[in-house]
Amino acid sequence: MIHTSETRNTVSSTPISITSAASFAKPVHLVPSAWHEHAPFAAWIVEAVAPDLVVELGTHNGFSYFQFCESIARSGLDTRAIAVDTWVGDDHAGFYGEDVYESVKRINDADYARFSTLFRGTFDEALSAVDDGSVDLLHIDGRHGYADVRHDFDSWRPKLSARSVVLFHDIAEYDNGFAVWQLWEELTEEFPGFGFRHGHGLGVLVTGAEPSHAVRTFLEDAAIQPELVRSIYEGLGARVEHDYEDSLRVIEATRRIAQLEGEVHAGRAEVIGLQQQLADLRGSTSWKVTKPLRAARSLGRSDG
Repeated sequence: MIHTSETRNTVSSTPISITSAASFAKPVHLVPSAWHEHAPFAAWIVEAVAPDLVVELGTHNGFSYFQFCESIARSGLDTRAIAVDTWVGDDHAGFYGEDVYESVKRINDADYARFSTLFRGTFDEALSAVDDGSVDLLHIDGRHGYADVRHDFDSWRPKLSARSVVLFHDIAEYDNGFAVWQLWEELTEEFPGFGFRHGHGLGVLVTGAEPSHAVRTFLEDAAIQPELVRSIYEGLGARVEHDYEDSLRVIEATRRIAQLEGEVHAGRAEVIGLQQQLADLRGSTSWKVTKPLRAARSLGRSDG
């Protein structure tokens, strides 16, 4: 059983607005993900909730999880974090090899092992490892069929604390069997929440009866000016996606330079080899013996 600290994190007496300095921080680990555009909000929500325990259901390459972890580390919170995944993939995310888990583990071990645990198993298997009423921030990003995401929420609901917030990715995806939007519409009839439309959509559901002051203030501000809040985070998220695309261009340019350098090196080696062959031929006995013949041919050409 994973237990949280007896000393609960508390939010500063100074309210956190809808953004903070963390919202503008560049992600440390820009790995492939459909979650890039929500990195600024992930950084903010960790500060706003000040969770004792963060749980992510569905981690894949780890981008969203590392954003939570980076915000925990940067804020100096006494927070535990757990990532739950089989790391084999599914029919929505696609199936992948062991290298994905190894990459996530390598980053986690190097930067976040002090407070972060990778639970390799199903979401249901992880239930027994977490105390009821202990999860302050839950991110659900597993299979996206209605029955799947409904089961994930219902089974983990007893684990949620009195100040809990649940994040749902892909609430703006409507094709290919995605139905998180349907559950989102149902849950917002029961709980207060706010939905972002960019980056495939992110639902922010306040499930706890005693949310932090910062979370309550966010909901109040978002209710007054929802499009302003959405546009702010859409703009911040676009910067992260742009940074990721730039990093891909740097990687490709580096690969191409290495390829060209290899080709140049190979060409130089070929030239040296040909020069050596020519020198060997000129120094050979047959070259010396045929020298008079070559001279006669040269003379004949000039006479013609």
